[in-house]
Amino acid sequence: MIKRRIMEITRDISFRLPYGDVIINCFFGKYYTKLIKSDEMSTGGSCDARYCYSVWMRHLINYYNESGKIPSIVVEFGPGDSIGTGIAALLSGCDQYYALDFMKYSGMENVMNIYDQMITLFKNHTDVPDDREYPKIKPKLESYKFPDHIISPEVIDKNLSDERLDAIKESLNNLSNDHNIIINNMISYLAPWENTILPEINPELIFSQAVLEHIDNLENAYSVMASISVKETYMSHDIDFKSHGCSKYWNGQWSYSDSLWQTIRGTRPYFINREPLSTHLKLFSKNGFKIIKCIQNNEGFGSSSISRKKLRGKFTRLSDDDFQTSSAYILAKYNE
Repeated sequence: MIKRRIMEITRDISFRLPYGDVIINCFFGKYYTKLIKSDEMSTGGSCDARYCYSVWMRHLINYYNESGKIPSIVVEFGPGDSIGTGIAALLSGCDQYYALDFMKYSGMENVMNIYDQMITLFKNHTDVPDDREYPKIKPKLESYKFPDHIISPEVIDKNLSDERLDAIKESLNNLSNDHNIIINNMISYLAPWENTILPEINPELIFSQAVLEHIDNLENAYSVMASISVKETYMSHDIDFKSHGCSKYWNGQWSYSDSLWQTIRGTRPYFINREPLSTHLKLFSKNGFKIIKCIQNNEGFGSSSISRKKLRGKFTRLSDDDFQTSSAYILAKYNE
């Protein structure tokens, strides 16, 4: 049965898929494997300054619309290759940025290039890159104009002063060492965060971009987020529920049995956890976060979707809402 289902998968896929330390190359129903090292892994768009700028601005604008201020202390789960979003946060006026990741990535050498490009974006009051440049980035905004009402010319002058830029650059230079736990005045990098005793952070904003779908132990992740939160902490998360290339159908990951899923995942340290929207909503509530907004993106039951009869295991009980929701943006506030 498993062998037959693997062949069905390979017929579905005609491109290169990473599954941990093994890459399965599927083409016309055939596959072969190639060993890769974990430090060769990349997270993609986080090495692009404009991408990181666009992501941060969306989280900042949604946070500001509720809080009326720029957050002083920010925590990002899953910054990826460059901590580009963290650089954007500091240049927009945040005082401290904590990057919590599953593992330390190899792209940190690109961080100064991202930093230089990001300074230019802020100096020029660059509009937020929109759907024409990054159609897959969410949440969508009502306006993509540079948010002068949040980051005024006076704020820009302060944030881009020589003294502040030197302080940010010094913090970034400290990231070039081989340590996984780096804590300094403006930037703290902790990887892996799951095995680290976190300092007292008291963040005003915790955010992530297409990360929570990759965390296996979601119970622990939400518990950690709650443990570092205070009364004024907001959470801003964009979560992708699609199949990430393991099927030609956006929700095809829910058609695989648990045993077959283990075969697909292989020895990869992380992939997708296959949890639907309702799991996250329950964990927000369980850990004391009140949801302010939940913007769902629905793919529906079209040709890109499997039929309900294809669902397997616990996913046979998916609600229609979960079954149709391909991604969601959730903004919440912690209630002590």
